[in-house]
Amino acid sequence: MDVSVTGNRVDYVGSSQDDVLFSDSRKIKITSDPQLFAKALYYIGPFKNSGPVPPKAEQETTYTVTWTVTNPMNNISGAVVQASLPPYVKWLSEIDPGQEKINYDENTRMVTWNVGNVSAGAGTTASAKEASFKVSFLPSIDQAGQIPNIVNAATITAKDNFTLTSVSNSFGALNTKLASDPYFKTNAEVVTP
Repeated sequence: MDVSVTGNRVDYVGSSQDDVLFSDSRKIKITSDPQLFAKALYYIGPFKNSGPVPPKAEQETTYTVTWTVTNPMNNISGAVVQASLPPYVKWLSEIDPGQEKINYDENTRMVTWNVGNVSAGAGTTASAKEASFKVSFLPSIDQAGQIPNIVNAATITAKDNFTLTSVSNSFGALNTKLASDPYFKTNAEVVTP
């Protein structure tokens, strides 16, 4: 940002004096704000799912979880998305696309996607980064009448390559109400006995 001001200095009797010139320059760096979106699916997506919908106590139902990362401004690097699985959800080791670096730690129950570099404009002028994985949910009889989470809240962390600052964002937990699945029927999210 460059600012220049010119004018004439006026003395106390109103006569014009010499010219006044002022200029200044400042650089303003705006940090990128990467966005993370998450959705749970059953009827669509890269995997064929199975099991009852609505979920039924003591019967396994599989779901697809899809994470999408967009980035409106500066290039970011070292992007990582993480979320934990509830104790009643099982990791099934299926990933799409297959080359994406998604790992699961059985001890912490943490799913980690090493996204890496995300170019400026991803999701607007270029393709967003997207990856999916498959999980199974085995509800207990105690969960009848509930709408359980199938993956807890997810976070993304990265470094803005222009401002050299850390950036982060998050997306809430996903439950058995599959709002992003166009074939999902109302009230099919509640666990039945």
